[in-house]
Amino acid sequence: MPRLLLTSVIAAALACAGCASSADVTVAAASTAAGDTTALSAERSGTSATADPAVQFWSTVAAVEEQIGTIIAEDIGRTFHERIGGQDTAVALSTVAETELGWALDEHFAVLPDASETEDILVRTLNNPSILGAESDVDVRKNAFVRYGSDDAGDYARDMCRTLTDGSRAELVAAIADASDTSRTDPGSPSTAGAGLAVVVCPEMTDEYLAALNELAATA
Repeated sequence: MPRLLLTSVIAAALACAGCASSADVTVAAASTAAGDTTALSAERSGTSATADPAVQFWSTVAAVEEQIGTIIAEDIGRTFHERIGGQDTAVALSTVAETELGWALDEHFAVLPDASETEDILVRTLNNPSILGAESDVDVRKNAFVRYGSDDAGDYARDMCRTLTDGSRAELVAAIADASDTSRTDPGSPSTAGAGLAVVVCPEMTDEYLAALNELAATA
């Protein structure tokens, strides 16, 4: 179900590729990645949105980042917080994950056997950054942080990925809880943006990350 939801979000993003705001145009103009202006022009005009790999990649990043941001800020940061009252978010969320979802909190996340189309787009593009006219995946990530967050968001995204790849489920819950708490006082915080941009740092964990977030969101 989460993948079907995400597919529809991405489809909507592609269909509305011409809806970029003037703020997006300003940010894009500041980007140094070669060929980026051309991709954004196609994205804004709506031409060849599904055929242009650059437009497809950035639309996918935008859709995933938005979905993750909604789960962290709304489903957990607002709805779940109201449900638990004055309890510590990390403790309450860990309890729910263990008792209602049956998570073994001391275990790592198992890698799912088959990658979704969303994960495939992210992995394929970051493995071949020349698709975007960039020299390296590092340049693509920097561009993503500028577009959808900040340099500080990049630090949080890398921390989230270390948790996903090397940490336990308990550590991931704590990181998500921290980002959700911050989102209530600062919706544009680097930690919230970084949580959404983790998929450009470790795209191979996209499916596992989204599955975990959607499971947690279901408890809210």
